[in-house]
Amino acid sequence: TAAFARTRLEGLRVIAAIAGVWGSAVTNCLVPLVEFLGTSRALSAKDAHTFATIHQTLSAVLSPLRSGAKGATGRDVAKILVPAIERIDSNRRHTLLSAVARALPLECLADIICLLMAECAKGPEKTREERAESLRNLGHSVLENFGPLDQISSLDRCVSILAGFESSPISSSNTNEWKQWLAMFIRSHLIKNEFHAAITLGGKEKITTSFIRLFQSTFKAFADASEHEKEAISSENEDLQWEYANLQEILGDVLDSLRTLIPPKRLCHALCKLIAPTARPSVRSRGLELVSQTLEELEEESKGPSTIVQDTSNEDYIGYLVPLETLLFAKSYEISKTDRQTSLLNLDALSRQSAKSNTKTFVQLAQRLLQLVPSNDDEKKKTKDISLSSTALLCASTVVAEVGHLALPLLPTLMPKLIHMLSNTLRDYSKKKTNGSILLSCLAVVETVSRSLPRFLTPSLPKLVPLLLSSELSKAGEIDSDIREAANAVVVPLGSLVPLRILIPPAVGWYNSAAKIGGISSLGRLFGLLERASNQLSEPKEVEHHYKRLFKIYLLAFDSRRKFPEKLSLGYSEIGNIDKAEDYVISGFISLILKLNEKQLRAVYLALVQWPSLLNNASRIKQKNTENKESEVILQADPARTVAVLRVSKELSSTLGQLFTPYMSHLVDLLSLALTFKEEDLESKDSKKSPASRKRKRNTGTMRNNRKISLSRDLGFAAVNVIKEWISHDDVDDDSKSFDKQRILKLFEPLVGLIETALSWSNDGYLQFIDQMLAPCLASIAQHVRDDKVWKLLNHAVIKKGEHQTALVRTAAVRVVKVMYESIGEDFLVLLPETIPFISERMEDTDERVEEDVQNLISVIERLTGEDLDSYLR
Repeated sequence: TAAFARTRLEGLRVIAAIAGVWGSAVTNCLVPLVEFLGTSRALSAKDAHTFATIHQTLSAVLSPLRSGAKGATGRDVAKILVPAIERIDSNRRHTLLSAVARALPLECLADIICLLMAECAKGPEKTREERAESLRNLGHSVLENFGPLDQISSLDRCVSILAGFESSPISSSNTNEWKQWLAMFIRSHLIKNEFHAAITLGGKEKITTSFIRLFQSTFKAFADASEHEKEAISSENEDLQWEYANLQEILGDVLDSLRTLIPPKRLCHALCKLIAPTARPSVRSRGLELVSQTLEELEEESKGPSTIVQDTSNEDYIGYLVPLETLLFAKSYEISKTDRQTSLLNLDALSRQSAKSNTKTFVQLAQRLLQLVPSNDDEKKKTKDISLSSTALLCASTVVAEVGHLALPLLPTLMPKLIHMLSNTLRDYSKKKTNGSILLSCLAVVETVSRSLPRFLTPSLPKLVPLLLSSELSKAGEIDSDIREAANAVVVPLGSLVPLRILIPPAVGWYNSAAKIGGISSLGRLFGLLERASNQLSEPKEVEHHYKRLFKIYLLAFDSRRKFPEKLSLGYSEIGNIDKAEDYVISGFISLILKLNEKQLRAVYLALVQWPSLLNNASRIKQKNTENKESEVILQADPARTVAVLRVSKELSSTLGQLFTPYMSHLVDLLSLALTFKEEDLESKDSKKSPASRKRKRNTGTMRNNRKISLSRDLGFAAVNVIKEWISHDDVDDDSKSFDKQRILKLFEPLVGLIETALSWSNDGYLQFIDQMLAPCLASIAQHVRDDKVWKLLNHAVIKKGEHQTALVRTAAVRVVKVMYESIGEDFLVLLPETIPFISERMEDTDERVEEDVQNLISVIERLTGEDLDSYLR
């Protein structure tokens, strides 16, 4: 305590020399000396000479502590020196603190780390993070002066101090914030590259053992923090609750870091103890989470290129099977639903990795898992947890997917339980008694089993497929898009993999059920299934054997517009109308057509064209023209069936192109019917029905009237689309083109007649139909024929519609003429003398829209002629 610095330094040298002679006896005066150094200005002296003297003195004085194992005295020294370390120049802290750490007993290294982290929690909050970073780096550098085993041992003791398993060097008056800084330090040290480099140089077995001890200690600390959090919740202490929740999160990250440092087999052994039914609930839950993370990483690694390493890893992880299964079926212990669910998910992940190499074991596991799934016998007992059951089904299906035909013994138990659960889930979902995830799980199981064992599902199909086509599933798909996608996906393996000999016989019954009860979405799934079934036809013999029976099913489905108009027109919100249902059927039918040879195609298509006329007394068309047999045949064709045939033909032409064009000539009579059909041509059904059948709801007449309008519109739309498609594939320069002048002359007048007829469908969409469909179609005909006489007839028919009493019809006539001039160009100017009077009359039209469209027509003609039309219009 001398006033002169030189005197103090000489005194320190003397003490250092005495320590070298007295050895451990010097410890009697150690604490007062260290207290002096910790509080005096000498410790913060900036000159190198003073620092060197202090360094030398401390090294000499403290070294007997290490050999004498004076842990308590060493902790006292650390408690004095560590808080004073910040007064030392920053570039000298590491040197001095490392010397102190090496001189003190090894157990004091953890005290030094804890004390440093306690310093992190001090000071203003604004500068706390910056100070903490500096102190944390100091702790890392001090710890790295020791070997990997000593580092792990010190971290282990830090965890024990943190959890309260060992006495703490931190004053009880301090807040618990230092625990969070300490936990973050442990986590950050475990992931440092320098630490990993040190591990590789140490003894592998000893290091692994040390890591496992640290792993177990951290788990205990995690569980302790969890218990403290529960106590804080009970006492409504929000500050402590947040503090321990945060500490849990950090310790969880520490556990995750440790998990990656322990070899898989040893990790498995350690985790299996922690997830046992006897473990504390918080420990078990966190252990299951770590098992999940481990298995997820294994699954990611299995996607890599090295299969040898993967096989070895799988054997290391198989040890999880028995503890997980034991936990799932434990009855003597109170296991939470969450833990059981996590156990099932882990078993599912384990099945994906190890079932192939351990077939017998996992098939037995699947048999036990099916005990968790309810059956008809369990319906009254209500003893099964539905969410647990669905996950158990998923896990069992994973085993089926992995082991394939070796899982056949499972099917007699699996399929009835699956069908029963799917049926109940659909019923409960419609009543809002269960959530969509259960239904998605059931659908996923159906898809998995169908892909894995398609040829062995015959006994189950009669009950399974109707569920997949049910209205309940359609309505569920309307509510939840994920369910809709899953429902559509589940029929893919059924259609692609189940043999046709199994699928075709019950298909008619499935169709009737889907059309009457399931609706549009159900039809979509059914014909998605049949479309993929058609794709199975690869050999000519197979096609010859099956195509006629499939064709009959499609004819039955094409009749849906006639048989179930109200049912399918309603549909669901995302569907729209009956055309969508028919599109599903057409898509499947085209997949069949693509498998046929030319002879088979011709036979099928001609039968399809004749099909609308085959109804015996089913048509209610008034036969107005009976002068020739051909017109009688046309008038007897059923209009609803005609729509289907025309729409199919359009799609076939679009798919096959010019190969199909010659077949289009067979449609002329049906096109004529479609273009001339009117609502009043349908006779009332009432006159042909018994009095009992005439009882109807009040809105029945309205529905029938809407159906007539819809049928007329559908015929017109279908006919126009077919003609446009026909022309697009009929070579204009080919003298033998199928859409020739004779057929044009037969169809153009009825086609022009749609300018007037279409008005009865809907005023709102009338001009849209004219602009987007009818006008381009008439212009295409004019371009296709390139004949002035036909042009004249066509132009005259259109112009005549311009005299109609309804302004919308007059507007439509003007727009059609304009489109023809735009499409054909200057060649069409030969008809200008005939068009001028029409333009003059329409210029004086009382309707502003007609007048505006006439001006647009004049602009087009003037652009083509290069002249002003005013002189012609005067």
